[in-house]
Amino acid sequence: MSSSSDRPGRPPVTRLLEALEVKRNAVISLVVGIAFTVAVFLFFVVIPGVDQQLTYLIALGFVLATTTAGTVLIVLTVYQTIVLSRTLEDGEEM
Repeated sequence: MSSSSDRPGRPPVTRLLEALEVKRNAVISLVVGIAFTVAVFLFFVVIPGVDQQLTYLIALGFVLATTTAGTVLIVLTVYQTIVLSRTLEDGEEM
């Protein structure tokens, strides 16, 4: 058995995901997606009293929540990438 000093560090992909704060962005995007879907569901289904099949509306709500969460995740991760790259550029110039 090899000792812990012989083991390589974390893989580069893991370090990149941590640097871009992907886990935090995923949680935020999930909350935003669910909140947006609940607001749309209330505004367009509950308040007007729509007489549609409930399973159909729940399926549409799931699609809306996942699409919104994915979009927010991409936007947050791209933003974090830009911030990180600017930080690295500023650090190299010093």
